[in-house]
Amino acid sequence: MINLFKTSARNWLTATLILSLGFIIGCGPRETQIQKASREGIMIVGNGAEPSDLDPQTITGVPERNITATMFEGLTRSDPETLEARPGVAKNWAISDDGLTYTFHLRAGVTWSDGEPLDANDFYSSFRRMLAPQLGSDNSDQLYDVVNAEEFHKGRIPRDRRSHPRNKTKPSGFLSFENHGVAHLGPCADSRLGKAW
Repeated sequence: MINLFKTSARNWLTATLILSLGFIIGCGPRETQIQKASREGIMIVGNGAEPSDLDPQTITGVPERNITATMFEGLTRSDPETLEARPGVAKNWAISDDGLTYTFHLRAGVTWSDGEPLDANDFYSSFRRMLAPQLGSDNSDQLYDVVNAEEFHKGRIPRDRRSHPRNKTKPSGFLSFENHGVAHLGPCADSRLGKAW
């Protein structure tokens, strides 16, 4: 005769052990989303508020700046400790003796995300776009230290006039400005696109 109590107790004990083992394994340490992102080379940034815009030349808020700072790079970038200008797209730069002219030397082989080469004209076009009245950037005045920038922005000189950028007075905050997000290039350097980039 089969002892039902022993069989039931054995089955119950086996089921309990299997469930307990499954629970222990299931509750063990799992890879967090942060760990997974780090392993896969994905950056996660806690931003707080939703961005209202991601155009680096029209943004005005900190949440937007937090995002665009990770997406775009300017001629220089800020040192995280001192906030001084460090090389970005520019490998180095020279400032004239009078402090009015900055000459940036770009890193070789820099490209857009689509593989197209990036050159000095992209920065020139980007700054012209920022000054274009049709863009309506609240940041245009940050370039007013550059000769003819304000006049160009306010329509006092022809839009097709090209001049060698230099500062009006010294010392200039150009390197500080260049560290700021509004000076970062994005796929919006073509002023013909306006807000449609």
